[in-house]
This record gives sequence, C-alpha cells and structure tokens, in this order.
Amino acid sequence: MVHLPNPPLEQAVRAMEIDQAERAYLDQLRITEPVPEPSIPLTRQQLLEQYEIRIQFLSKGCIVNVGCKAVAFTSVKEAVSAIQEYVDNPKAMGEYWRAQFNMV
Repeated sequence: MVHLPNPPLEQAVRAMEIDQAERAYLDQLRITEPVPEPSIPLTRQQLLEQYEIRIQFLSKGCIVNVGCKAVAFTSVKEAVSAIQEYVDNPKAMGEYWRAQFNMV
C-alpha cells in the first residue's frame, strides 16, 4: 500500500483495498447454480390442509373442487371413493392428480 500523508485519505484507500479483496473472496464463493431448499416432508395433516375440498352435487354425479382444480364424476360413489383415497394418502394422490392435470 502506498503511504499517504493524509490519514483520512489513507483510511479511505485502505477501506477500498479491503472492499476489493473482500469482493474478490466473495466472487470465489459465489454459487452459480441455485441451491435447492432443504425438503422437509410435510405430514399427512399438513398436506390435507393445503387445499380446500368442495363438492357440488348435480342431478347425476358431482363436481369435486380441490384448490383451483375441478373434476367431474359420473357418480357420487365414485367421487367419495376418490376423496377417501386422497384423504388416506394425500401425497400419492396429489402426485397422481398433478400428473392428470399435466402439472408435473
């Protein structure tokens, strides 16, 4: 470092040198790929709490809304069976329905 007679100027130059060295070090540490967030598996209850389920009964069958998606069933029995499967295993059934809606 160059010795400067002006102490405030000398401090400013020293601070710039530290900043440059620090920047160079941080550039070496810079991550170029996104770091995935740690995946903490959700409990069954947490998965079920993610979406509201509504049933609209029709003259024949019904429409089941899960979140913003809607599925028409020709019979109420078929709809109840699908809802029961979802409640029993929300992770697997959620993956199944996401695949059906091309959301995978």
